[in-house]
Amino acid sequence: MLLMLCATGSVAADWTASVDTVVDSAREYGGKALEATREYGSKMIDSSRDYRDSWFNAAPQPVTEAEIEAQKQEQLRQIWGKTLRRLDEARELDARIEKAPASRWFDEDRESLRQDRNDAFATLAALLQDPWILKHREHIDRLQDKIDSLNDKISELKEQRVTALAGERKEIDSRIAEARNDIAAHEQSIAVERGNLQKRFRLAGLELDQAQLTALLARVDADDLVGMAVTFDTLADITRKLMQLMRDSGEDLRQARRYYGMYVALLEFVLYMQDGYLDKLDNNYLPRIAAVLADTRRVQSESLRLLSGESSAARKAIVRHNIEAQQLTLKVARLYRQELKAQKARIERAREVVRRDYRVARNTYDTVRIGADLVRLMQVSQEAFAAVMSIQIPEIAPFENLEMQRKFEELSRLIGD
Repeated sequence: MLLMLCATGSVAADWTASVDTVVDSAREYGGKALEATREYGSKMIDSSRDYRDSWFNAAPQPVTEAEIEAQKQEQLRQIWGKTLRRLDEARELDARIEKAPASRWFDEDRESLRQDRNDAFATLAALLQDPWILKHREHIDRLQDKIDSLNDKISELKEQRVTALAGERKEIDSRIAEARNDIAAHEQSIAVERGNLQKRFRLAGLELDQAQLTALLARVDADDLVGMAVTFDTLADITRKLMQLMRDSGEDLRQARRYYGMYVALLEFVLYMQDGYLDKLDNNYLPRIAAVLADTRRVQSESLRLLSGESSAARKAIVRHNIEAQQLTLKVARLYRQELKAQKARIERAREVVRRDYRVARNTYDTVRIGADLVRLMQVSQEAFAAVMSIQIPEIAPFENLEMQRKFEELSRLIGD
């Protein structure tokens, strides 16, 4: 879902590539935002040979905070013009939406214009993400795939060893040892990449230890949560730059109002992202968790009936083991549902903060005629993104044990497909 930004010192990538009505339309189209963003960003990343050839084939190195800050500033420099164009486009579309008829057979109406505006927001969501986070996560996934393949290979070699001749066993043992060494090297690389993620999350406002990082990345909504955190961190930077542009515009009220209109569109974009996440919760994640719970309860009822009618001690032991596994699934699924509902409540609270800011900003844009007043009002609301992010950050609790972690990851794959 993220755009490609080349590393410091490498070749630079080519980057040329009413309130209720606003919020309701954001909810309608918001669910498509992250999918459009992911598709857009993936195409950009796939176009970079540097990314494919040098990143995954080299051992990962720890990144410093200074390097991260430099990369963030370079990214903002590269996307600045496009970001302003998308915000300006959204500002102009909002003005046309107000004047357009509710519906018409031909030409534009409010519905088609809202879709155009949300298309602009989907592109903006891609521009504002941190491409390095995607790199680290994709590298971790690839390394884990290699580890899984090596473990499968070790199992196959052990199977061959059972009937191998004495001379062949020595060769098989050597290959098993080699595979285990490769696994250890890949695990070390994963540890480096997880440390890099931890630093990037911290600089974006997500302070997590390694156990909490593991718990976050196991969540089905990890991309959504990290994406919003990174985006809001960048938006705070963009807001500061818009304020400077407004100050520099001096007595040119037309330009000052244009920049303030971009800020209004920026708040609207935040609502769009929040509603996209809430749409996913309501229509994908929570219903799928409910389905898992219902199906597990059904299977458990069958298991209990089998147990009560079974006379064989061996078969009873198997059924009891199945019931224990079902109990674990129910426990983790309930915890998962609880965490998703808690996160939904946080996003709803944060959304209400943004909604109030948007109302005031829109009213100000429609009424104020003095550029200096616009600057003062932006200064008052400059800390809005930090406040909203502090509300949205989930309370990440480490897993009780490895068994719960694996079940949590299993459920994430199930409800995320």
